[in-house]
Amino acid sequence: MTDSIGDPLPFVNILLNDSQKDGVSTDIDGKFSINHKQAINKLIFSYLGYENLTLAAPFPKDLKVVLTATAYS
Repeated sequence: MTDSIGDPLPFVNILLNDSQKDGVSTDIDGKFSINHKQAINKLIFSYLGYENLTLAAPFPKDLKVVLTATAYS
């Protein structure tokens, strides 16, 4: 998990399948892994100051996610 210039994003929230309870966070290096017993159809990434990103299945094994900073005027 990185920003648009390639810097890692620590502690990004990742929700699974529209659930407000099931999820994980990235580590200090922007890395994450998910071990879930049910099928995962959707991942929702959120981080303060960045646009939310939703990805739908199927996911590649080595998923690389880039978040875009929010533009404020």
